[in-house]
Amino acid sequence: MDGLKGLEMIKNVEPDLIILDYKLTNTTGVNICKELRTIKKFKNIPMIIVSSTPIEKEYDRKTY
Repeated sequence: MDGLKGLEMIKNVEPDLIILDYKLTNTTGVNICKELRTIKKFKNIPMIIVSSTPIEKEYDRKTY
């Protein structure tokens, strides 16, 4: 599934936890996280971003 389709699908549910892959088709897990944080119902839901590759940029290690 591509990241943008996943973003649209998740907007229709209220999960207890969101786990994202860092590398997604058409976007990244960080971008999805940032987008979800702009939606009130997702502000306090824990999100975990996982990756099998090293995160290269320091800003990607911040809390969103």
